Amino acid sequence: AGLYQSREDNSAFAFNYSKAAAASDATGQSIDQCHLGPNTKLSSNAASRSSAFGTKVHSGKVYKSPLFLWMVALIVTPIFVTTIVISAVVLRQISNELPSLILPVKEEYLALRESYRFTKTNILSIRASGVVERAARDTHLLTRFSSWLYFGGMGMPGSFTELLQGGAEECKTAPSDSECQWAKDMHCDCAWNDFYVRGTDTCRAYPSGSRRLQKLYFEGQSQDTSWPDGSRYSTSFPEVATSPNTTAWWDNITALPSSVESVRSNYGTTKDRVKTFSALSTVIVPLYNYDKSNDKPLAMFVGFEADGMFAGYTGCRHAFTRYAFWQSSEDNGAYKIRPELCPLGKYGFDARCRGWYDGGKSKAKAGNGTLHVTAPYIFSDGSVVGQSITSPLIDPRNKQYIGQVLVDFLPDSIFKALESDNTKLADGGFPIMITPESNVLGHDTVVGPGYSRKEGGKAIEDLLLPDDAFQIILQEMKAGKRGIGVFSSTIGNSHEQIDITYAPVVVRSYRPLNSSDIASGVEQQHLTVFSLAFLDSDDAIAKPF
Repeated sequence: AGLYQSREDNSAFAFNYSKAAAASDATGQSIDQCHLGPNTKLSSNAASRSSAFGTKVHSGKVYKSPLFLWMVALIVTPIFVTTIVISAVVLRQISNELPSLILPVKEEYLALRESYRFTKTNILSIRASGVVERAARDTHLLTRFSSWLYFGGMGMPGSFTELLQGGAEECKTAPSDSECQWAKDMHCDCAWNDFYVRGTDTCRAYPSGSRRLQKLYFEGQSQDTSWPDGSRYSTSFPEVATSPNTTAWWDNITALPSSVESVRSNYGTTKDRVKTFSALSTVIVPLYNYDKSNDKPLAMFVGFEADGMFAGYTGCRHAFTRYAFWQSSEDNGAYKIRPELCPLGKYGFDARCRGWYDGGKSKAKAGNGTLHVTAPYIFSDGSVVGQSITSPLIDPRNKQYIGQVLVDFLPDSIFKALESDNTKLADGGFPIMITPESNVLGHDTVVGPGYSRKEGGKAIEDLLLPDDAFQIILQEMKAGKRGIGVFSSTIGNSHEQIDITYAPVVVRSYRPLNSSDIASGVEQQHLTVFSLAFLDSDDAIAKPF
């Protein structure tokens, strides 16, 4: 057939102009007049014939055509090879120069991490100071009023303020508080926000108010006392106090040792001490009630040197009913503090055999300040691990030491601020917080890696397993200094270098100039109560590099 077909041949030609338009599509265009393909038709053997110019007509895939292959060989391949060669040269040059480029970046990053850690340490130490200072302030107020009353700065009423009495004696045969009717009759108002009932249904509402129901208590052992003043400086154990039931406690104010012949004193006999303490209800209960936050004091007490009596207010917790069950043991170390009063195995709580009392007394007699803050320890009833802050009662007229004021507290907001979710450190980084002095058991840890306060106490060295370089850092921390250091530590099965930044937690304290004179002022002091630090592993910090 020829190159062109007859326009009348409808079957072979794409356009047909000879016929009238028939059906139309949606656009109005005649279907017969639509462009349906080329007007040129090749003969069946055209593909095998050469054109007049000597080239062949190629009907296969484009990438198989000779022209395409020549383009790839002469243009694309040289460009590709050149790109690879240039890239290789550049990468080699970069690899040679990269260490010198990374080193200053790494040093700057490490400096920024150190600055962040040091800033965070200082900010949180200031925050912790504010929390502890609230407990220190309460301790100062209680100590101030106690001193005025015991040492003649304020006049004393001629009668007793009503106190709770007899709890330990009543409940010493009961297996638990819940089985002692005396303890079950105690009051607990939900409005107090007491730590021991917070979030439970063991408290109740008092629509008419509960202030009149809040009463102080006193507990003291009646065995081995000396008359007429009631002092007790030894024990006849094991003839007595070999079990809770073989202890004996004062349960009646009228039976307390007293002496009408002795010179009138507000602390000369057991009865004098209890009577003066009863007047403190106008101070202790308001101090307990004013703070409704979760950092409020857990309890407030006074412990006495002459007879070991312990008197105070504990809100909804009535631990004093379990004092007969307290036993001198290896865990509490009481037999190491006062072996003549609390030999190993003896039952019966004695304030003088507790670490908080001994630590505060030792510090006061050494002239090292008026406040002593303990590391976390298990309270006498074993129900909670908390901390105490104490201050001495010393008569300025004759320098006689008569006891310690005590405030129990649990700084929840500090612990939450130091939790891992709120502390952005490198992988494996952690905070620590320690006390300036270790207790009789060598414990100084408040916060540490893998440490639970339910354990009752740990030495920070036992948790970190550090090298000798840490001892210098530890001395500075306990001296109330701030700084930056490096040491090696073995935590778990790994031995690594640790970067540390540390800062003191400082509170204001007030030393009375003359407790026997209400007009005398105080001297302000700044005392280190904790040292706070953040630690990062060198390997974890350098991991991005």
